[in-house]
Amino acid sequence: MRKKEALALLRALGLPEHIIQHSLTVSEKAVEIATRIQEVGHPVDIELVELGALLHDIGRIKAKGIPHAAEGGKILREQGFPEPIARIAETHSLNDYQPDSIEEKIVCYADKIIKGTREMSIDDRFDIWIKRYGKSQLLISAKKNVLKIEKELS
Repeated sequence: MRKKEALALLRALGLPEHIIQHSLTVSEKAVEIATRIQEVGHPVDIELVELGALLHDIGRIKAKGIPHAAEGGKILREQGFPEPIARIAETHSLNDYQPDSIEEKIVCYADKIIKGTREMSIDDRFDIWIKRYGKSQLLISAKKNVLKIEKELS
């Protein structure tokens, strides 16, 4: 499946356009990061990163908040996508699923630095969540994990 088909699927399933635009921006950033990592000699499946990033929020058609990630993995498996794509959707959110592969980490990180279609720092992104939801152990732990990923990718 290519970018055009992925976007057509998201629209056919009824994903709101602002989430599709976010997914496009996350995909662009994720491909940029993956390309940089590949250029210094580390193997990265850039096509997997691009497609995984485009589809990472597909679960938002059925769920809001943190549960959308697990729902996304379920939808992608039901649609016949390969396991690595489903894992990217499952592991990009602030939940118990942790990204393992380099591709999962890239998409997770790119998603955290893109709010809507605007790039921001990890600190700024988590400050928004903390103001909205309070300083929970989940957010503290998630920020620590994302900063660890950021360090790994740099």
